Amino acid sequence: MTEERDEKAGDCFSDDRKRCAWIAPKSDQSCIAFHNEEWGVPVHDDKVSQKTLNAHEAEAAAEQAVSKVEAAMTAAEEAAKEADAAEAARAYAEEASKTLKGKKHLQSDGLYVR
Repeated sequence: MTEERDEKAGDCFSDDRKRCAWIAPKSDQSCIAFHNEEWGVPVHDDKVSQKTLNAHEAEAAAEQAVSKVEAAMTAAEEAAKEADAAEAARAYAEEASKTLKGKKHLQSDGLYVR
């Protein structure tokens, strides 16, 4: 099965280079260039390998930090919505209290009070 994919990938390009299955004939040129110049190139220099590993580790840490910030922002937005709703309820209750002050209103037992 690997040979079939390699043959198909090799058939896709005029230079007959074998490429991974994720590179297709209609792949974007930037993807093909990435494969040819970065992904598909073996690295034998320990310093280059270490720099690459460090870069990937830093990228993963940054993605994790961004995820945490996004979660905190979502929580803050939800808290703000709840605070807005609570403030609206307080304002409504205050307005209702002013409106009903001095007027007869029905108690829960069905009696009108002043």
